Amino acid sequence: MKKLGLLIIGDEILSGKIDDLNLKWLSKFILKEDIDLHESLIVKDRRGHISDALDHLLESCDVVITSGGLGPTEDDITKMTLTEYFNTELDINIEVEKFVISQYAKIHKDWDRSKNQYHLFPKGAKLVKNNKGLAPGIMFKQDDKLVFATPGVPKEFQVMVQEEIIEEIKSHYQLQSSAKEYLHIRISTHKNIWYTRRRNI
Repeated sequence: MKKLGLLIIGDEILSGKIDDLNLKWLSKFILKEDIDLHESLIVKDRRGHISDALDHLLESCDVVITSGGLGPTEDDITKMTLTEYFNTELDINIEVEKFVISQYAKIHKDWDRSKNQYHLFPKGAKLVKNNKGLAPGIMFKQDDKLVFATPGVPKEFQVMVQEEIIEEIKSHYQLQSSAKEYLHIRISTHKNIWYTRRRNI
């Protein structure tokens, strides 16, 4: 069984201004898959915190999904942090640009490159379509491990997991669906990170 880690990114989550809904939803959704939601972490919008969390999760998990920090504001640093973490660089990606234009068209708005940097995409990464929002998701491969970056907005996160991410995971690892039950076994802190671990019952 493959192990999945969820990395939730955002000062507003840790400050209590916004409740995270993605972990609760994912823990229920993943039950029918042959995947163990092994651990979740919550970190601030800090490059060092995100990188430390990725180091930790990739030691014990086959797949990591990040949630948050892909928007157009200055504190949305996830894309740049992941680009540096995987030792690549941002470049104009025509496929991503076309997808962003199509998403803006759905809400009857025009998009151009001066609006944001959605079209700048990590070299070597794969587009993860966000059919309920504007910010494109990202998939990285490192050895036999997968890392996905998604926005933190629950409706966007959920659709991306259902329509894109779970299919990528199942295809990559050739997995079958199966119902499982889990038990939370501890909550602790480490390096400014909140933990939740789970195990099979």
